[in-house]
Amino acid sequence: MPKGMEGYAQILEDAVRTLKPYLGEAAKVGDIKLVNSFPVSYGANQIIEGEKRILCALLEKNGGLLFAAGNFAGENFRAIDEEDALDATGELLNYISGSYAADLSMNGTRCELLPPDYGNVDVSYKPKQLCSAEIRSGEKKVDFLIGVLS
Repeated sequence: MPKGMEGYAQILEDAVRTLKPYLGEAAKVGDIKLVNSFPVSYGANQIIEGEKRILCALLEKNGGLLFAAGNFAGENFRAIDEEDALDATGELLNYISGSYAADLSMNGTRCELLPPDYGNVDVSYKPKQLCSAEIRSGEKKVDFLIGVLS
């Protein structure tokens, strides 16, 4: 993880573990970097409210999220912006964020998991830090974002 984001390695591990059955067992973390803004891409995002406001997002990249959401839902989606595809994406993200929120709670940090939001990430969010991690299995890729909001 980039400097300053080391505390979020667990949620990235949760993301890879959750996506593996649906993206492919060879799924692993690719490029990880700090970024200045949210990419414009369809997917789902979710906020964990607590001592810090943490934004997590799963975004489409190179057909990977469409593939994973289709496998998760047992459907053959044509596009990630279909309502059912976005619902499946939100449920995948809910598993990832929920696992992380449960870990925080078990370690004494009170937090609340807000419902996922769908479509493009709200670019009005002002992150103090924003980390983009690519999760890939072969040519299939998913962008996973972790943002610490101000």
